[in-house]
Amino acid sequence: MKDLVIICPTLNEIKFIDDLVHDLCVQDGLDKEVLIVDGGSKDGTQLRVKELMSRYPHLRLINNPRKTSTAAFNIAFTESDSTYVAFVGAHARYSEGYFINAVKELNKNTCDIVGGPLLQEGKTKVGKGIALAMRSKMGVGNTEFRTSNERKYVDSV
Repeated sequence: MKDLVIICPTLNEIKFIDDLVHDLCVQDGLDKEVLIVDGGSKDGTQLRVKELMSRYPHLRLINNPRKTSTAAFNIAFTESDSTYVAFVGAHARYSEGYFINAVKELNKNTCDIVGGPLLQEGKTKVGKGIALAMRSKMGVGNTEFRTSNERKYVDSV
């Protein structure tokens, strides 16, 4: 049984896939599996993941004919045998130590789910404006995982 399975739904993510796979596959001491569950990309995402699989032996590509994130999770979950599951987004970046720190927290048995700070960033002028709104209580309400840098229990992760 693996420590962790990381499940990431994708669809036409060629612009993000290299950074994403690097972040998810970095060696951190965990026995993990990284499942890219692709909904039929037409931009080369699947080919690139197949190329990256030679560099990262714990990376796998799974087909998601239903295309949705929910279907991706359900498909991948049934193919996994791990203690913990991480469901991640393809446009996100994950800092070194993110997953091992999450597993350490879960192993303390003081909570059922763990997340880290969600830092919204944008690349374009519009994206930066949206990111600014997503970092404020005015933009997202009282979702503390988006607006607080404090370590605490929150309603959702």
